[in-house]
Amino acid sequence: MKTQISIYRFTWLLLFTISLVNCSSTENESVNENPKTDNNQPDTESSISKIEISTLDNTSLSFGRVFPNYKGKRISMKIENTGNKELLISSINLPDGFTLSETFTQISLSPNSEIVLWVVFTPTMEQEYKGDIIVNSNANEGDGTIEVIGIGSTKTYDYDNNEYNIIKIGNHLWLKENFRGTHYLNGDPIPHSSFNDTALDEIYGKFYQYSEFIYWNSTLDRPSLGNGNQLIPGFTLPTNYHWNNLVDALGGSNVAGGKMKQTGISLWKTPNKGATNESGFTALPAGSTHNNIVYNLKTAAKFWSYKDDSDFPGDYAYSFILFSGSELSTLGKDHNSSFYSIRLVQ
Repeated sequence: MKTQISIYRFTWLLLFTISLVNCSSTENESVNENPKTDNNQPDTESSISKIEISTLDNTSLSFGRVFPNYKGKRISMKIENTGNKELLISSINLPDGFTLSETFTQISLSPNSEIVLWVVFTPTMEQEYKGDIIVNSNANEGDGTIEVIGIGSTKTYDYDNNEYNIIKIGNHLWLKENFRGTHYLNGDPIPHSSFNDTALDEIYGKFYQYSEFIYWNSTLDRPSLGNGNQLIPGFTLPTNYHWNNLVDALGGSNVAGGKMKQTGISLWKTPNKGATNESGFTALPAGSTHNNIVYNLKTAAKFWSYKDDSDFPGDYAYSFILFSGSELSTLGKDHNSSFYSIRLVQ
């Protein structure tokens, strides 16, 4: 009897064990039906295309004052894909007055890549131009806009807030008045000589030495234009090329002087020959100073000029001169310790 009971117990235990094994096998098979997860496969929910637009100041594209209908001024705009998915730029919309320097085509940027585009400002009126450049893309993060500002203007200003009118003659923009500021744009003072007469300063501008705008270029071993200090944004001391272009636009050196001089004999001494000022340049006879002595006041307009000429004597500089008694314009030279008028060009 005991033997029979033991057999029953053994049989029951065996069946129970087999049942457990089958259940375990079924559960394992159910788990193994799911494919293995590839740890290298990206999580699509975390993949983003992210756009960032920046300029030098990282806030806006600011063009300042630009002469209407003159050649466009350019500023670079950088577009970056800072996400981890391809960025597709479908179009770029710009406010009135602003264009891209090249025809736009769809752009594709891979992650951590960038592209630089040039934005051009060409105003047609004397007014402020302002708005947002809108970059249309598939970015799901980041701001696809950047502010752009410019002013269409025939006026500009120096550090001391003196106002100057802008005119176009030939291929260049010129200031209509002689420079009369006392500071560079960075606020540093400019050494200068005046008439010691505020009224004359206001009429004729101030005098400046050539060395205040030219520096010794040790690499080239000769003087070079630009000492790192601007006077008015975008404008510079004229070179002989600028003066020659102006003269050619006015019909040549035999008649250009008359077309550049202020009319009448209230500022110029008689005869002020051939003066029509049809160019709008409005040259005034400030003359020059040397050793604190004023020369040729009311009889000659003298302006500094620059030419990159390694053979030019170190103590002399080029000058552009107009005279009361002639319609001629002359490119000459004078000792660089003299003080002449400055007329800036762009």
